[in-house]
Amino acid sequence: MKLSTITLNFGPKTRPTHQLAWWVAVLGVVLTIAAAAHLEQSLQDAAQQGEALANAALRERAQARPAVRSAASLDPAVIARNRSALQLMARLKTPWNELLNNLEALTTAQVALLSVEPMPQRDTVRLVVEAASVTDMLDYLESLQNRSGLTEVGLVSHQTQLLQPGKPVRFQVQGTWRTHP
Repeated sequence: MKLSTITLNFGPKTRPTHQLAWWVAVLGVVLTIAAAAHLEQSLQDAAQQGEALANAALRERAQARPAVRSAASLDPAVIARNRSALQLMARLKTPWNELLNNLEALTTAQVALLSVEPMPQRDTVRLVVEAASVTDMLDYLESLQNRSGLTEVGLVSHQTQLLQPGKPVRFQVQGTWRTHP
């Protein structure tokens, strides 16, 4: 018995290309090119219309600007609201975190910060402090002048508390905070 040779071909079978398939492919390419050209033209038209609208809006705004009124013609309620808004802005620009952290860092076992009274209209702050002695008070004042972030630090008043144990000195200090631009 004689063995015969078997040939195995796993490659794709070649089919004859149909003319219709070629025409469909060509038509698809042509339609894609036409759609891209139409899209480009539409985008250019939209850009021109947007520019025309922006120019028209600028012209309209320029024509609609009200005349500048004098301060005498303004409503007193508007002036009061503006003044309170400016005061609020002054309070908000106060460097509270930095200021309070610096004041807290200066307190020691000999010195206690009792109150902080801000005056944002003048960018100043008044402190009520209690120290164990006059020497501790003077040391605290020197520290305030050098390391607190306050300028123009001055002693407003001081009083020895004769009825309290240890006779501490209670004093008031006023200073101006530095505003950073």
